[in-house]
Amino acid sequence: MSSVWLKRYAIYHFTKNKGYYSKLHHEYPFINIVLKYYKPNLDMVEIGCGTGFFLNCMLHYSSSVLVGVDICRSMVTEAHKRFKKIGFLNGDAENLPFKSASVRTVFVRNLLHHLVGGTRCLSKVNVTRTLEEIKRVSDNEGHIFFLEQCVLSKVLGWVLFWGSLLAARLNISLPKINLRDKVVVSFLTFNQLIHSLEQAGFNIIVGFFYHPYTGLHFGIIFGDAIIYAKRS
Repeated sequence: MSSVWLKRYAIYHFTKNKGYYSKLHHEYPFINIVLKYYKPNLDMVEIGCGTGFFLNCMLHYSSSVLVGVDICRSMVTEAHKRFKKIGFLNGDAENLPFKSASVRTVFVRNLLHHLVGGTRCLSKVNVTRTLEEIKRVSDNEGHIFFLEQCVLSKVLGWVLFWGSLLAARLNISLPKINLRDKVVVSFLTFNQLIHSLEQAGFNIIVGFFYHPYTGLHFGIIFGDAIIYAKRS
């Protein structure tokens, strides 16, 4: 299965479940890190912004330009309706609609595990391509903040990828375990995420991993990686 079809699955999934993705779930520790290191009044861009609720939260801390980018057109349309003071663009994280070195602050929240390809290896290629794009559009003084759900083992990441891919192809939905319509996920471990960021040319200033209860009903097999990075 090609990445094109998987992107269509992702767009379908987020369109159908945009209400679920339109509120804070476990972002508060991430927000605390952002507020500790973010410099006031710097332009902000969020990649994978959904309906814009996170940027709206950050609006209280910046008087500069705020822009959200999302591949799901219906989410961008919803964001435009809800938050008039923020700009929103329909765009692909692997080909960002910005000039090189034009962005000062970038937020990436729980996006990377949705950048799936037809295999785990191809999914990692998509992640690498996106990280390279983030580096390209960030200026030399840029601040990049990542919030990413990670799994505790590579084996678990493999099982969840192939299981979710099979469920998506068979149109199986199990909301009680957060397996929603046509969602395919390729989770990294924390160490894999750190390695990917370093390989893409990011200097990690703050990086830690913790195990909150995320409402996913899988116990502690997931955790949140919170990373503040700059271009190397």
